[in-house]
Amino acid sequence: MKRALLILSAALLALSAVAYAQTPPGNAIRATKTVTCAGSPCSGSAPSANTDGASIAQMRAIAIRLCADSGQTLSGAGGLYVYSMDEVDELWSIVPELEITVDASVASKRCAIILSDRDMPMGTGRTAVVPNAVTLSGGNLTIQYLRRTKALP
Repeated sequence: MKRALLILSAALLALSAVAYAQTPPGNAIRATKTVTCAGSPCSGSAPSANTDGASIAQMRAIAIRLCADSGQTLSGAGGLYVYSMDEVDELWSIVPELEITVDASVASKRCAIILSDRDMPMGTGRTAVVPNAVTLSGGNLTIQYLRRTKALP
């Protein structure tokens, strides 16, 4: 019972830390994380808290959307590391098979969906996407997790 309350408390904290919005169809849920970059390229640190990233409970697929600040653009270089956290031991592990390359085709674009509808490695816990030398014309990088919890009709 205490563990269930702790998990519920952690989930509520995560909801207060990350903005979620329900958007139909297919129970798509959006979670947004802004990575503050002191300049380009933008790199982040590995997740460490049990509230980092987005929950993958009951998730069927995820897409990652990258956006530069208003008036800025992606430069089309770098990559994204994908991490997974097991909810039992709350340890983060990198998932090398899901590493994403930011393709040159996104150059001069403000936003791009980098990964679309790829199967997740587990059905519980959390996932986090960390930029690795993603180049921008300036400003910050916003990462949005677009989670789909059930199949589209």
